[in-house]
Order: sequence, then structure tokens, then C-alpha cells
Amino acid sequence: MHPRHRDIPGVLAVALLLAAAAPASMAQSAPAAPRAAAGRTYVQPERNFGDSLLTYVGASFGATEFDVVCPTSAACDQSGVGGRLYAGGQFNRNLGLEVAYANLGRPDGTGGGRRRSQGLGISLVGILPVGTIGELNARVGTFYSRSQNSGILASTYGASAKGFGLALGAGLGVNITPNVQLRVDWDRHNLEINGRDTHVDMLAAGLRFMF
Repeated sequence: MHPRHRDIPGVLAVALLLAAAAPASMAQSAPAAPRAAAGRTYVQPERNFGDSLLTYVGASFGATEFDVVCPTSAACDQSGVGGRLYAGGQFNRNLGLEVAYANLGRPDGTGGGRRRSQGLGISLVGILPVGTIGELNARVGTFYSRSQNSGILASTYGASAKGFGLALGAGLGVNITPNVQLRVDWDRHNLEINGRDTHVDMLAAGLRFMF
């Protein structure tokens, strides 16, 4: 065999050894992949609106309308100005829980007197994110209300009434910053006024602050 040809097996052996050693050498020199942080990892590092584990507070103010039939002997105003203070949290991007205090306004009665209705509610919230614009929401729950009448309204309808009723709501949230949202909501609170079940609608706007 030619002297050069006798060197070929040695060269091949050296090449094979280098090829086998290369992956181990690269594995030692390559940086280790980052480990996932311990604990809950559902929340994305850059949070979008509607992510899970999101808590928030908010306030809104607007117009209310009472579904109350007023007899001519004691006419009354059916509209007022009310507001909501609320706080909540989301279990995931599409489901949350919200508690709220609502003041449904103080419509005046003709000839003197005033009605005041307020209460506390808790609702399950369904959330539908709308891209980067914001989200739609729908709420269903219960509302414990207390209504008080004064003056001619009290003598006609009774001084007070209280109890639980159905609470429904829907709204739109528009992103202003990553942690602030403009929210417009419609809410319907069912309660007892004038000795019968009735409802009060509220259309309100305000801000929601997310943490």
C-alpha cells in the first residue's frame, strides 16, 4: 500500500473522535436554557387586558330610570343620578367575579318627599377580549337593596323596603393605558318599591384601574 494510503485509516479515526467529542464540547460551552420560575406561571410577562389573576377597582356615574308607576294623587319622578363602586378579580381571560355598591339615585316626589335606593351586589362576570382595543363584559348575580321614602312618598308607598333581587349588566371597556380602562356599563337592579317587584336601570361611565 502507498505510504500516503496507510495514513488514511489514522486520519479517519482522528476525525471520528473529533466529531464525537464536538457535541459534548458545544453542550458544555452553550448557555443553559432559563428555568421556569417556581409557582404559578399562567400570567404572561407582558400582561394584556383580560389576563388571569387580574384584580381591579372602579367607579362609574350616570343616569338611572325607575320602573315605577306613580298615581296622580302622588306623582313622582322616575329618573335620577346614580353611581357604582366596584372591585373584582378574573379567574382567567374569560371569567371573573365582581362585588359592587350601587346608589340608584334620589328621585323627588311632586308635593314633597324623596325616594332613595341603594344596595350591595355580587356578580359572575363573562369577558370577551376585543383585540388590543379592550373587552366586552356581561354580568349576572344578586343585589341586596334598601329603598327609603320620605314625605308624601312615604305616606303613599311606605317608609322602606329591602330584600334580594336579580342583578344583570353588560358593558364595554376601552383601553387607555395598560392599567387603566374607560368603562361604559348598563345595569338592571331588581328590587321591591311601592310594595311590588320592580327594577331600576342605570347607564353609567367611569374608569377601571387594574393591578
